[in-house]
Amino acid sequence: MKKILIILALVFMIIGTAASQNGTYTIPSKNTYINITTDYTLTNAVTSWFLIKGARDIASTQDFEVHLDTLVSGHTNVAVSLYGRKFTSDSWEQIGSTVNWAITTADTTILISNTSINRYRDYKLNYTGTGTGTTTIANQQFKIWNE
Repeated sequence: MKKILIILALVFMIIGTAASQNGTYTIPSKNTYINITTDYTLTNAVTSWFLIKGARDIASTQDFEVHLDTLVSGHTNVAVSLYGRKFTSDSWEQIGSTVNWAITTADTTILISNTSINRYRDYKLNYTGTGTGTTTIANQQFKIWNE
């Protein structure tokens, strides 16, 4: 019985982790830019993320821009961060600093600009809403600058 409970707990942990990923997007091989219209609503206190796959493995810097829209009674804070990794077996490394939006306006645009050259192939766009409310990720833009 103990083994069954442990197995069920592991299955629920895996399902819970997978459920937080909200989409996978690939930058076309001849491009260095992707525009993602999402209209995704953040869930309270749950980290949501999107995966962007780079088509090339060239040394680069990155710019990431997101437009957030607070609907009626928005979160008290939304934390936005960008991560990268070279291989799917690697752990995620944070690119730049986390940007916190304290919901001081009805909507905002956040820019994370990385000027340190790296060779990441996968990028993770991470969002965490704090407090009770509704915030929509309206649009995301990601640009790779080949160095």
